[in-house]
Amino acid sequence: MSQPNLSLSIKRLEEEISRPIFERTSTGVTLTDFGKKFVRHCEGIMLQMDRLEKLCREQDIAVPLELRVAAVGFRFVNVAIGEIYNRYKTNPVIITYLDAAMPDQVGYLQNGTVEIGIITVNGFERRQQMRYISGVGLEYHYLCPARTGVYVGKDNKDFPDVLKREHLSLLHEHPIVSYHPLDILSRGIFGYLRDQYGMNIRARNTVFVQNNGAMRDFVNRLDGYSVATYCDTVYNDRVQFYTDLRFVPFEEGLLTSEIGWIQKRNTQRSLLAEEFVQTLTQMIAH
Repeated sequence: MSQPNLSLSIKRLEEEISRPIFERTSTGVTLTDFGKKFVRHCEGIMLQMDRLEKLCREQDIAVPLELRVAAVGFRFVNVAIGEIYNRYKTNPVIITYLDAAMPDQVGYLQNGTVEIGIITVNGFERRQQMRYISGVGLEYHYLCPARTGVYVGKDNKDFPDVLKREHLSLLHEHPIVSYHPLDILSRGIFGYLRDQYGMNIRARNTVFVQNNGAMRDFVNRLDGYSVATYCDTVYNDRVQFYTDLRFVPFEEGLLTSEIGWIQKRNTQRSLLAEEFVQTLTQMIAH
């Protein structure tokens, strides 16, 4: 583990237990009194883990590592999962990845189907979303700022590079491809634009889908669009955007948004879930 990741892990651990493990001074880092006791207990746990791993090897028992994630159409999530698989593929690995809008993600997190959900938070309703997330027993962690706009087919010439107010009639003329009949993202944004700016946007035709592959296919096949968010800092040589889509942002100033992840409140993440979160953080900071 790199030094920045190690420091981040220690900081998170100290936050979770609400006690400092290390004392940081100008001359270096030393263990606090609590930290010394904590490390002694950890040494005992690690010894037991070593013995358990040895027992498993002797008995030829393979305990699979699991990663369970839900998200909606974020290409960088697929890349992160692929990188984690390649790191651990010599061990038995079980990966569950579900295409799911936020209403479904909440249910999957509550019943334990997934550990981590990747969501979009709109600036105009951030307080409400945070209250909702907390009220259903989940916690939110920020990942990156994002631009709000639409996905269209790569060869779609009807949509400009930026959706200005004078272009919003396109959202009525073309079909919207949505993940969920109660899709919070598109319904919330259209309602905000109506209430804030008097823009009454309503797609003439709607196609509901259940996965990212179907969304991309119908967006291209029907010259439609899908409301989406785009994190500029994550797409680079390491993470390529979809080759069959183009992101068209709303003009600057209309909307603000961010991308983050949710999990059950006060829950210890599994090994692969922790690796997944760290990998996303590295991608965005790259």
